[in-house]
Amino acid sequence: MMMAVFMAYISIWSLANPKTTPARDPNISFGQKLWRSRRLVPVVFLMIGVIGSIYTGIASPTDAAAVGVLFSLLLVWAYGSLTWDIFKTGLISATLTSCMIAFILASAAFLTTSMGYTGIPRALAEWIGSLGLSTYWLLFALTLFLCSSDASLMGYQWSCSQQPCCYPL
Repeated sequence: MMMAVFMAYISIWSLANPKTTPARDPNISFGQKLWRSRRLVPVVFLMIGVIGSIYTGIASPTDAAAVGVLFSLLLVWAYGSLTWDIFKTGLISATLTSCMIAFILASAAFLTTSMGYTGIPRALAEWIGSLGLSTYWLLFALTLFLCSSDASLMGYQWSCSQQPCCYPL
C-alpha cells in the first residue's frame, strides 16, 4: 500500500511540476535496444539457469547457488572487471548477508521459545477457539490480527514473529 501511495505522489507531483521532470528518452529502434542490452543477456541466462535448475529439480537451492556464484565470477572475469578488491568486497558482503540472515533466524527461534514459555499462544488459541468462529471468520480474524499486530515488519520477519501466536490455531 505504501508503494501505491508513493507512486501516486510521484505521479501527481510530476503532473503539477512538468518542468522539473526528466526529459523523455529518445526513440530508438528495436535493433539498437538489443545492441545496448548485449551485456545484459548473459546475466539473464544466469538467472534463468539458476532458478530453472531449482524448479525443474535438476539442482537443490544450495547447488544452484554454488553454480550461480561460479558462473557470476566467470562473467565478471569475462567482462574484465574482476579484481582482487572486488572479489574481497563480494566475500565480505556475502558474509555480512549470511550473518544477518542467521541473526534473524536465531531471533525468530528465541521469540518462538519465549512465546511458548509465556503461554500467550495457548491462551490466544483457547480464546479464539471459544468464540466458535466459522472457517472464513477465523481466517478474517487472523488476517486482522496479523495486519494490526506487526504491520511494520515485512516478509520473513513478519511470519517468524507471528508463527508462535498462530500455529496453535
